[in-house]
Amino acid sequence: MVTSRRRLPFEGKGIFFCRVTVPTTANAMVSSVHDRMPVMVHPDHLQWWIDDRRDGEAVRFMLRPYNAGDMDCYRVSNLVNSASNDSPDCLKPA
Repeated sequence: MVTSRRRLPFEGKGIFFCRVTVPTTANAMVSSVHDRMPVMVHPDHLQWWIDDRRDGEAVRFMLRPYNAGDMDCYRVSNLVNSASNDSPDCLKPA
C-alpha cells in the first residue's frame, strides 16, 4: 500500500505530516472481492517513491495494480474487523 508521509512546513507553525492512500484498479486476485485496491510500491521502487526530487510523472509507472503472482490470499479471523485489534494474530490464517 502506498502511504506517503511527508514533512511539510505548515504556515510557519511547525511541521505538518500528511498520509495518503492511493487507490488503483484491482488485480486478478483482488478483483473477486473488490474493484479497487491500494497501490503497493514494489520494494525495488521504494527509493524512487520517497525521493522528493521526482515529480508525479516520474513515479506514475508505480500507480498500477501489484502483480497478483507476488501476493498471497487466505482467510483470516474476524479480529481484523476492529482497529482495536492491533496484533500479529490478525495475520494468521483462520
